[in-house]
Amino acid sequence: MVVGHATRTDSIPSDRRTSMSDVVRLRFLISLGPALFLCLSLSAIGPSAAAPAKPAPPAPPPDQPVTVEEEVLSITDKITKPIDNDAEAMRHNDLGVAFVFKGDLAQAIDEFTHALRLQANYFAAHLNLANTLLDIGRYDDALTEFKAALRLKPDDLKAHNDYGVALKERGDLEGAIAEFRTVLRHRPDDVNAHNNLGVTLKAKGDTEGAIAEYRTALELQPDDVNAHFNLALALIDKQDLEGAVGEFRTALRVRPNDAKIRFNLGYTLAALGRRTDAAQELRHYLRLERDTPANRPWLEQAESKLRELEMP
Repeated sequence: MVVGHATRTDSIPSDRRTSMSDVVRLRFLISLGPALFLCLSLSAIGPSAAAPAKPAPPAPPPDQPVTVEEEVLSITDKITKPIDNDAEAMRHNDLGVAFVFKGDLAQAIDEFTHALRLQANYFAAHLNLANTLLDIGRYDDALTEFKAALRLKPDDLKAHNDYGVALKERGDLEGAIAEFRTVLRHRPDDVNAHNNLGVTLKAKGDTEGAIAEYRTALELQPDDVNAHFNLALALIDKQDLEGAVGEFRTALRVRPNDAKIRFNLGYTLAALGRRTDAAQELRHYLRLERDTPANRPWLEQAESKLRELEMP
């Protein structure tokens, strides 16, 4: 049996044959930053606005020493100056995104939560918090945050896509399908939504429907690695192993160092009796894969299969 190998990207797992990169989320929003990020405008986040700043006391002439009273007044003015909640909320949101990229998800959650304490109607912070909670498996909490984000922006397609991913992760396949179809009604050329819908249909047992979605995704974006990989897995379910090999090889032309594709290609070639080619792919996989506790079972499986293939 071919077993898909997973990498941790913007996506969701189901089993080892449905990789975490199969379903794509549109991730973190920051208030200001490089083009890599989805940006939020710097207009007021919620209905409230920051209080006007208190005017500073007049400065003394240059040749006049500052009295103790004036110095105390200056300090207390800084202490009592109203906080701009919108700006502070944005700062904590952006810190949260930075912690996500650093890999410190617990601190990221704290920052997004802090942003929401300052500004409860901060759409980006709700969405970022939802995705981070989803990353650590807190599905119910993630769903709550996705719903909060969608209450604020019911037409936001990023939020519908990511909410669909969360519903799929939670096992609500019908709900996930509805969310991805909502995205596609408004944006029929959305490659990620077609791919995500395909993964969910396949999980529901509709392999033909899944294949149709993957092929649509590839018509829109012929070099989409996730769609090629997912199509290969669906073709394996249909016993079309040669077709699956072709899809894996096409994906590898775009992303030659993807360990999970090498792993699956090796096992598919072995199932076809092409032992030399299969062994070559598994050796390549073993060179690429990181030796971590999570990957160790798959490394051991590949090593065992390789020994079997190398036997005379």
